[in-house]
Parts: sequence; C-alpha cells; structure tokens
Amino acid sequence: MNKKQLYNYYIIQKLSAPVIAKIFKCSSRTIYRKLNNSKIKIRTIKNAKKLSSTFGNKNPAWKGGKIRDGNGYIWVYCPNHPHCFKDRPYIYEHRFKIEKHLKRYLKSNEIVHHINGIKDDNRLRNLCLTTLQKHNTHTVIEILQKRIRYLENKLRRL
Repeated sequence: MNKKQLYNYYIIQKLSAPVIAKIFKCSSRTIYRKLNNSKIKIRTIKNAKKLSSTFGNKNPAWKGGKIRDGNGYIWVYCPNHPHCFKDRPYIYEHRFKIEKHLKRYLKSNEIVHHINGIKDDNRLRNLCLTTLQKHNTHTVIEILQKRIRYLENKLRRL
C-alpha cells in the first residue's frame, strides 16, 4: 500500500482504519502507523463518529425507522421534518399520517386525537384533528358522535 492508496481510502472515500486494514489484510494499528508516516492527518474520535455508519438505515439494528416510546406512541424517523427534535430526529406517527393526508404540516396548536383511545392505532379513520382547547372541552363521546354523523352523511351521498 502506498500513500496515494491510503489517501484515497482514508480521506476521499472516508473509510475507517479498521476497514482499510481489512482491505489490505493487516491490523488497524499498521494502518494508523502508515497514515502517520505518510503525514496524513488522523481523524479525531468526534470526527470519526460523525462518519461512522451507526445511524439511521445504515445501522445493523435498523427496524424501518419506527420506535415505540414508554407511553405507547409510535415515532417515525424524519430527520428533515421541521418539527422533529434536534437530538432525536423522530416525530409521532399519528401526526405524520395526518400531515401526509392533509398535505401540510400541522400547526403548533393542532393535536391529533386517537378516537378509540389506542395510542398505536394510527389508521386515518381512527385519527381526529383538533386543537388543544377543543380537545380539552370535548369528550371522547362528542368526537365519536361527530365522526358517526360524518360517516352517515357520506353513506347518504352514495
């Protein structure tokens, strides 16, 4: 292995020393020594972690970007969503489904109510968009009655 090969693998392709060691069938310590001798700057641990493939769908434990929290809600991986948390690129699946259906982002005062009370039942027909004020003043029965009236009107039109 020469300096050009090391530079290509380590700097251009951004491969780690252990990966390069596997390519050349040697130890990672040998690769680090060769990098030093070739005056190629070795990455800091912080920079190496940024390049590592342990995040998102590159992680071997990736399960499609869905996780369940301790309260029973399902979160979906949406790193580019404007309402996701900076340290946790996930949003609630029920909010995501309503946004997709409405083709717009939800406002901060809008909440999604699970009609049947089951937090991981995120079918569109089980989700009701409301505001925090309305949600607090209405009972679940009133929301169900409204949904029944809507469905009855829809059946009449058929």
